[in-house]
Amino acid sequence: MHISNDGIYILFDHSLLKVGLYLKDSLRLMSNQPPWKFTDIRAFDDKLWVKSQMEKIIMLFSFKNGNADAFTSIEGHLDNPGFAITGEHIVMTGTSSSGQISMYGYHLSQTQNNYLWPDIELVDFEISNISYKYFQFRVPDDSFAIITNFDFDTSLTIRNNGSDVINSVSVFSPRSGGFNCTKQFYYKTFDNLLLQPGAEMVIEFGRSNEFSPPKINHEICFEVLAPDNLLELYVQSNTLCKSFNIANVKNPAILEGHILFPNPASGRIYFRNVAPGTFQAELADICGRVVSVITDMGSQDHFALDGLPAGLYIVRFISARNIVTRKFIRTE
Repeated sequence: MHISNDGIYILFDHSLLKVGLYLKDSLRLMSNQPPWKFTDIRAFDDKLWVKSQMEKIIMLFSFKNGNADAFTSIEGHLDNPGFAITGEHIVMTGTSSSGQISMYGYHLSQTQNNYLWPDIELVDFEISNISYKYFQFRVPDDSFAIITNFDFDTSLTIRNNGSDVINSVSVFSPRSGGFNCTKQFYYKTFDNLLLQPGAEMVIEFGRSNEFSPPKINHEICFEVLAPDNLLELYVQSNTLCKSFNIANVKNPAILEGHILFPNPASGRIYFRNVAPGTFQAELADICGRVVSVITDMGSQDHFALDGLPAGLYIVRFISARNIVTRKFIRTE
């Protein structure tokens, strides 16, 4: 419904009524037939605009002083489309098929668009510099470790399949959830690319990690989008998943090192066989909050546990290459 100086405009699915301000009379201004459906009514400047939609086709009708003035037919590229009229331009807003919150525009005199939509393709990606994190199990007379998650670097090869220069892209990567099993993802935006039509480019996503215990041929996925100032319509080749043989790696120095004892512990937790190059150890609770830090690894071999409540704790051994994690139980 829209209230103006000359009456009240009421929009139904298949008709538009104008009712006098004192509700004395009514007039059907226009109607349509299924599958067309009226979906929105808005006022811009001195005109009233009504939106009618059938699947991906949108009709915009304008009214002035209660009389039909003009109409425009445009393609609807978005889900849940909204619109605004500014001068001689139509701005459409909504959500794209790839989940982007997007907008695009038309000139009122155009019945078909001639915009150059971005079209980015994720050609390939590689992961490298894999490092592992371990969980240390303490058996009465021995100990052993398993890989729990891993860090890696990623480089992505992208191609511009559109007709215009792409200046920026966003890269997404879903991840599994670690201790609380929630779904997580990594996101990064790259600007000032100047990727020419038909050209390829390698971009470095940087360091990221996978929280789930790695398996043989573990699958990793990336998605790349072109969030320039126009909507990206062609997203079929934006996502790529690959499997990597990342768990069949033996590293006895780490598997046999970073031993915590005793476990469970009460007053102190000791560590031994710390790998060379470790420059810091952190004691944290199970939520990741750091309780204590040791930066002189050559002179201290334990954490004091006085004042800490009973529960599960984590010790992280940090080097320039990786972070090794061990867990222990603090008792009263």
